[in-house]
Amino acid sequence: MARSTTDQNIKALQAELDLLNNTSTALNDIYNKQQKNEAALRIKQLERNLAEAEYLKQLKLGTAANQATLEQKKLAFIESEKNLAQEKKSIENQGALLGLLTKNYWYQTGIFKVLNDQDKIIRQTILNLGLSGAKAFEMRKSFESAAADAMLLGANLEDILKVQTGFADETGRAQVLTNNMVQDVLLIGKGTAMGVEQATKLASQFQLMGVDAKRTMEYVQGVVDTSERMGINTTKVLNNIANNFKKLQTMSFNSGVQGYAKMAQYAEQMKMDMAESIQSSKMANNLEKSIDLAAQLQVMGGEFAKTDPFQMLYLSRNAPDEFAKRMNEMTKGLVTFRKMADGTFEKFISPADRDRLEAVAKATNKTVESLTEEVLRMGDATKIKQLLLGTGFSLMV
Repeated sequence: MARSTTDQNIKALQAELDLLNNTSTALNDIYNKQQKNEAALRIKQLERNLAEAEYLKQLKLGTAANQATLEQKKLAFIESEKNLAQEKKSIENQGALLGLLTKNYWYQTGIFKVLNDQDKIIRQTILNLGLSGAKAFEMRKSFESAAADAMLLGANLEDILKVQTGFADETGRAQVLTNNMVQDVLLIGKGTAMGVEQATKLASQFQLMGVDAKRTMEYVQGVVDTSERMGINTTKVLNNIANNFKKLQTMSFNSGVQGYAKMAQYAEQMKMDMAESIQSSKMANNLEKSIDLAAQLQVMGGEFAKTDPFQMLYLSRNAPDEFAKRMNEMTKGLVTFRKMADGTFEKFISPADRDRLEAVAKATNKTVESLTEEVLRMGDATKIKQLLLGTGFSLMV
């Protein structure tokens, strides 16, 4: 059956090509004939104008004896003018028809190019996935059914190719996606700034966890809505999830994949390195590690002195998103706003606090640079909260 379908596609493309070649030859013949007719009409018009000019000359110099002859010539000129006008109109109609035929030819040429390009993409996808027989037939049908809907989303067959091959690369299975699955992934890619490739990567990763493309699309929509309310970059949040997905899979979240989104959103809001935050949470994933980490942090004083090893153990093992948030909140107070000579304010971290940051970075398996950026962002958040006191508004974190 698949072989028969492939043969039919080849025959259809060949028939279309033969038709275009025949049409091209016919158009050339019609065009040449049109050019000859227009040239002949121009010659007749010039001959008639020359005869009329001679007639007017004779009329001016004529006598009563040849008046009757001149009158006959005049009638002949009037008749020839009518004939030439009719012939000109006929040639113009032929020219208009030629224009329509030419437009139709180029339209057919465009269709043939699209069909040929589509066939190449489909065959390339089948080849990339190593499909044959019934699977190859299913893939072609999937492309054909998804093409029209994809165009409505501003996508094309190359985007469908990226989705089909991307799923196979990520999942390790040469799976033929349904039209609905393809559209859901394209909607994620085109509806956000992620792009089709990154959206495919995210959807295929979720599928490995038992979350289908439809639920992934709904999940992404929820992330978009929440991120917009928080005033953070949605695309960066989604990319954070996609790029750290394998690391996130190694951890347990009470809230499931929703915990991934919460952690990514908080990381973007506080300018945290999500990969480092994930690694940091593993520093307290058993009792011995948790007690050791708490002991190292408690000697740092300030908010760090409030560290509870049992709370850290629980959060690390059950809610890494909350663990990352708790660790970040310990940096409160390390940044102050110092008034400068010109009356402006600048963020300031004392040398003693920088020493504390180095010790904390080492204990939590983070870099000093990323931890410093978190501290500076926490300083902004603390300042904003102070300014919002009594206004009825709050900072969404």
